[in-house]
Amino acid sequence: MKAIFAKYIPMTDHKPARVKAFDSDGNQVTISWDDDSSYREAADALIKKMNWGPEGTWVSGTHGKLEVFVCTGL
Repeated sequence: MKAIFAKYIPMTDHKPARVKAFDSDGNQVTISWDDDSSYREAADALIKKMNWGPEGTWVSGTHGKLEVFVCTGL
C-alpha cells in the first residue's frame, strides 16, 4: 500500500502559495496554488513523476492539516 501526503504552504515574501505532495520514502513534488488548484492535483503530479501506474484506486481523507491519499492497489 502506498500513501501520499499533501500540505498547503502559504505564500511568503519571496514565493507564492503552493501545495507539496510527498511520501514516506522522501519523494516529493511542489505545485503552485491558485484558486483552481487542489491537493489532488499535487498528488497526481507525484504519481506521474514516480510513474506509478493506474492500478488500484486512490482514496483520500484528512489527518490534521494534511490531505492523505492511499492507493489500495500498489
